[in-house]
Amino acid sequence: MKNTLYYLLMITMSLLFAGVARAWQPTGSLQELYDDTLLPRLRPGVKAASFSSYDRTGGNNDGFSGTYSKLREEDGNSVIAEMEGPGCIYRYWTTHSIGEAPGLLDRKREHIRIYLDGAAEPALDVPLESLFDNSLERFPQPIAGQGTGGYYSYVPIPYRQSCKVVIEGLGVRFYQLNYVTFPNAEGVNTFQMEMTGEEKELLKKAVARWGTSSRQGPPSKSRWSTVPPAVTLYSSPIRSRLNRPCWCTA
Repeated sequence: MKNTLYYLLMITMSLLFAGVARAWQPTGSLQELYDDTLLPRLRPGVKAASFSSYDRTGGNNDGFSGTYSKLREEDGNSVIAEMEGPGCIYRYWTTHSIGEAPGLLDRKREHIRIYLDGAAEPALDVPLESLFDNSLERFPQPIAGQGTGGYYSYVPIPYRQSCKVVIEGLGVRFYQLNYVTFPNAEGVNTFQMEMTGEEKELLKKAVARWGTSSRQGPPSKSRWSTVPPAVTLYSSPIRSRLNRPCWCTA
């Protein structure tokens, strides 16, 4: 019995030391969307969090009235997220517009504007719907798209100093924005809409790894797994849909 406990302890310590030796800091690179070798590596100092329209009172008004659908109003627009320090947006999700008509927000082609590193001009300034309709090279299906569960994007948006996300108008209802904060800015390249040749190749690999052509719809959310708070999950029972990241935070 003592020998068994000793060997179990030695194996556990070996695995821990191996994990520490292979500690890694993500940077928001497109490589993270498809490189399986990064999955088991420890990420010391990396903190995951989110902004969402959840009812702060504990009730069910998670976006129905828009009361909790923004941090604040600014010049008639909705600030939905604001972060300091190096980090990356890894997921954005929102629902269809209110009512039966298709579209988003108040169906006025409202823009999403993302300001990075304190810049006066947004790094991203496009109609919100264009993030999900695959009209932008930067946001291809299946990494961004829409379905019965709403609109989603897993395209990473890294920044070195700060980030502010603004939605034009006051029509925001249900949304979730998941991000991480890095311990430092080493290796982080701030997001730009114009991709380099290398980024285009990385994005192609990500699309291929996620295993869906642009003609197929997004996977059913019933295939996602349930995980505890603050856990990063890359899993799916369907082999061709591996590597779909879901940042879950309390």
